[in-house]
Amino acid sequence: IIELEWRKEMPKKISKSVVLACLFLVFGCSNSRAQDLLLFEYKELFGYVDKELNVVIEPRFVKASSFNSDGYAVVSYGKRDFAIITTSGKEVYRVNTPSMRDISDGLFAYYGDRGRTIYDLNSKKIIAEGLNDVGSASEGMIDVRFMIDGPAAGYINYAGEKLLEGFSFRRTNEFREQVASVILDDWYSALITIDGNIVGGSKYLRLGEHFSEGLIFVQTEDGRT
Repeated sequence: IIELEWRKEMPKKISKSVVLACLFLVFGCSNSRAQDLLLFEYKELFGYVDKELNVVIEPRFVKASSFNSDGYAVVSYGKRDFAIITTSGKEVYRVNTPSMRDISDGLFAYYGDRGRTIYDLNSKKIIAEGLNDVGSASEGMIDVRFMIDGPAAGYINYAGEKLLEGFSFRRTNEFREQVASVILDDWYSALITIDGNIVGGSKYLRLGEHFSEGLIFVQTEDGRT
């Protein structure tokens, strides 16, 4: 890991090697979305530079993510102290939690007093809490795990309302092009549409999590793939 040398005053422009090294250090840095600002590390704290490597946000974060396409990043000031900031460094939400992450579309998940919690930055309110786990947000739906006995996976919308209640899921994945791969209560896998239909009415012994170039791995009960 390359760090800036210790100086009384931080330089106003950062070397390219420092920025490149920092891209691999903290959560969220593998994000492939467009980034106007890049992370750098100085004296074990993280800040941001612009594309010309001029310091825009001075290093003051213990952890930091890359900025998403909407111009927000998740940062931490220390243990149980996380915030969402803008590209100017302004805080728009701060919470006492051991972890927080961007799950897309202006939604952020963190561990609250009642379990996993989802905060909507667009409406500036908590839309769901008391969850066992939170997956990804896409196409208006979030795959989650509820704190209940038995099969506990399912979906909620961006208002926090439970969806597809006619199904009992053991595992869910995010929707892509209005289709998701799921494991049902009977342990069979299926492709389900966003309006609650099983594609082709078919169930499979095993099924890939996502399509790739229009294809998905399938294993039928007779062992064919």
